[in-house]
Formats: sequence, structure tokens, C-alpha cells
Amino acid sequence: MTPNEDPTELLTIEEVAGRLKVREKTVRDWIGRGELDAYKIGKEWRVRRDHLEQHIEARRVGAQPAATGGLWDPDSAT
Repeated sequence: MTPNEDPTELLTIEEVAGRLKVREKTVRDWIGRGELDAYKIGKEWRVRRDHLEQHIEARRVGAQPAATGGLWDPDSAT
């Protein structure tokens, strides 16, 4: 987020989908399942920018240790 962006700015479903490069239906599904907080204003849904950032951060995948087993397991080599 740049210093000029308001964290409470309300984004449309279209804007959220465009930022994440997913379909608008995907964003609506996240909202419907309660995975993404949103506000219904009139007939339209809006997502706060900071809630979108939290949604993205919650799905961050860090480095995973390599699985043991399989064809060769260095821990079991004798």
C-alpha cells in the first residue's frame, strides 16, 4: 500500500477481482463463504482495502521443508 492509499477505502467487486486477477464470481464466492469481509451498500458489495490486504496475507505460503520419504530419504540412509 502506498502512503496515499486510504486503508478504509471501499473497493467494488470488480476492482478486487481486477487487482487479484480472478473472476468476479470468485470474489463473490469468498464473500459468501465468509472468507472475505464485505459490506452490502444498496445492491452492491464493497470490500475495504485493509480487509483485502488481510485476506491476501492470510493466504501467504512460506517456505516449506521438503517432505521425507519417497525414493530416497537421507535421514534413513545407513
